[in-house]
Amino acid sequence: MTRSTVPAVLFAFALLASGCAPDTLEPTPFGPADGWRVFHPLPGGYDLNAVWGDSPTDVWAVGAQGSIVHWDGRTVISVDSPVDVRLATIDAWGRDDVYAAGEDHLLHFDGRAWHIEDRFPEETIQDLHCADDGRLYVVGSFGLRIRDGADWRTVAGPRATSATVWTADDGLVRVGDNSLIWIVRGWSASRELSMEYGGVQHGDGRLFWADLTYYNAMVFERDPQTGWTRQSGDWSTIKTLLDLDGMIWVNDGGIVLRDTVSTTIWRNDTGRWIYGLARCGSDGLLACGYGGTLMAATRDTVGFTWNESALSLGYRQLNAIDGTGCDDIWAGGWWGRVLHYDGAAWTRETSDLPGNRSVSVIQALADGWVLAKGGDVISLRRPAGGWQAIPSPGFNLSSVHAATPDSIFAVTAAGLRLWNGVGWRDVDSVDGAVHDLAATASGSLHALVSNGTISLQRWNGETFEALADLPGLVYARLCASRSGETLWIGGQAGSPTHSIVYRYRDGDLRRVSDDAALPTWLITMTELRDDDLFLLFADQVQRYHGDAWSREAGLPAEVFTTIWSHPDCGVFVQGHPTFFKEFPEE
Repeated sequence: MTRSTVPAVLFAFALLASGCAPDTLEPTPFGPADGWRVFHPLPGGYDLNAVWGDSPTDVWAVGAQGSIVHWDGRTVISVDSPVDVRLATIDAWGRDDVYAAGEDHLLHFDGRAWHIEDRFPEETIQDLHCADDGRLYVVGSFGLRIRDGADWRTVAGPRATSATVWTADDGLVRVGDNSLIWIVRGWSASRELSMEYGGVQHGDGRLFWADLTYYNAMVFERDPQTGWTRQSGDWSTIKTLLDLDGMIWVNDGGIVLRDTVSTTIWRNDTGRWIYGLARCGSDGLLACGYGGTLMAATRDTVGFTWNESALSLGYRQLNAIDGTGCDDIWAGGWWGRVLHYDGAAWTRETSDLPGNRSVSVIQALADGWVLAKGGDVISLRRPAGGWQAIPSPGFNLSSVHAATPDSIFAVTAAGLRLWNGVGWRDVDSVDGAVHDLAATASGSLHALVSNGTISLQRWNGETFEALADLPGLVYARLCASRSGETLWIGGQAGSPTHSIVYRYRDGDLRRVSDDAALPTWLITMTELRDDDLFLLFADQVQRYHGDAWSREAGLPAEVFTTIWSHPDCGVFVQGHPTFFKEFPEE
């Protein structure tokens, strides 16, 4: 894949096709701003927490970072949002009268655009409900507020722990407030049920569920004669539910219909967990969730037929990224998962790593070889034979680098060890503790070694020889140039702690960060091209280019985990989700 092809793949998901979406909606690329776009998963990337639809071709969903998306059954588009907070709930009286809320913001869509309808300063909205009586019910840290026309009233009773509001099967509005259920009549609320323990999370029709946190979840069903009755079953992984001629509920494995028996009507085998459910018409079903997942189902005598906005993998929490080019990108996630992008689609591979550990290192070698590390275990992908675990080098494996498949360096609690394709041997001649490893374009391996002072050292075939001391550093990371022999060292020093960056080239060590106010606790670095360095911190990316420092604008303030670049592709930053930006050669 050439550099110009990557954006084409992204925009193929984001451009608006003709359909049933309102004419006022304009197609926008998924992503924050300033050239940064979502790379994986598509479409959307951001988690969607709640969904509402007038029909399967007119669906709204809201979620993380203030994201608002519209789906016409074929194409998902990102719509301008007036906020960047987490949106948790959505409901409507019709396609031109839609409400959504998150934190202290209440939003409204009038058929043309979204705007802030109201604010509840220093409060948190948990749920809202557009009831059949024409009133808007909102619950949260303020308890229960009802809007009738233009007037708001706070209703006595429901407390700051109120989390859900809905119309039950008898037509009366209920509020779930920690272990209490309140029934609302007019402008007053009275206790209907006390569970004594547990917290009500969500209600719908004749059903609600409560989370016991340390024990199990409870599901209750309302009987017209006997009231609310706890239902038997294992609800430990329930996420949400819906009353649709039987209970529709969500667990880690997918979506389940419980009628006379429990039947999985949609199976999650692509890493797209569901967070929100909604009715669509008389017998339709909508779902949204992890990584921008959007789905609609129609029901007939045979069962449910699903239309999904994305059929690719949804696994999104990646801890390591590496590749040989734009059509050969590897990523390591949680639970031993390894993903591969071939320029068009993602696939999942079995890595032979522990299923209960994260894949913290991915290294793409030449000729299709790939190294992955999870916990204290290393797995190698052979071009013809697939993944195969090699013996663990030892306890507390902190860093690993493969010069070739038969020459792998590993840093363990016992020291540096070397794999020769048959077994491990100790590299006893290293004077100090090895912190990080990296190889330059020529294949020359370098390390940061600490023995009172951190020093940069180079492997000579038998041991590491010192190149330069780095006094004052208490923690450091190493980055090697992809195209030359330049090395970058970034770390923390001083009191108060501050970040320092050095460049080592042709025997010359130069500190390049003197004029930069960098954050502390550098995570990692990547060099896109010569003297074009990107540093990843927990909540931002800093760039050193043209002897000047700048913070990358447009990325949301969130927790980042890894960064990778390639001169033909651009820079990839893993947050929630994975972001991408081109940086054309000047």
